[in-house]
Amino acid sequence: MNSKFECFINVKKKSKIAVDKNKIKKLKKIWYNIYFIFRNVLKSYISMNLKKKKIEILCDTKLSVYSKNFETFFDALCVGFSVKDSSVLLLSDRILFIKVSLENLVDKKYRRKFLIMNLIGKNGIIKTIIENSLNIRIKIYCNSIYIISTYKNFNLFRKLMHNSKFKNPVQIQTQIGKLLKDVH
Repeated sequence: MNSKFECFINVKKKSKIAVDKNKIKKLKKIWYNIYFIFRNVLKSYISMNLKKKKIEILCDTKLSVYSKNFETFFDALCVGFSVKDSSVLLLSDRILFIKVSLENLVDKKYRRKFLIMNLIGKNGIIKTIIENSLNIRIKIYCNSIYIISTYKNFNLFRKLMHNSKFKNPVQIQTQIGKLLKDVH
């Protein structure tokens, strides 16, 4: 009976992920870090097929359940998240990778520009405060905000964006404190 169990674990499944040409260039730069995570942490084999523009992953059947997470991992990398931040997406279904269009987040055009200026400008102080307080990761890419977060923290972020007028970091911290008190 024990040999059947070992045989089940040793069964391998191959996953293939299609990748755009421009994304392959980004992935080539950080390939060593990606390979390290798959090889040493997940105990899987990963290769990049440049002719077919696909990434091939050979993993245990236990890990093949997470093949959708593999795709989100590579999407997060292509947007600009670090390998460390993106690797959280691999084995957890509770962590989300969310794309929010700026039009959906803030209704008025001048507020959108104001939001982008404050998240990117001032050496990223406001973005850093939001990331550390709400325990989320934020990237702005192609007129959208990409977020790695739990669902609960994402809702707090969305409330903060709708209610806030970013004037200075102290006001942001007090607004985040109020949001966190309301939740608890």
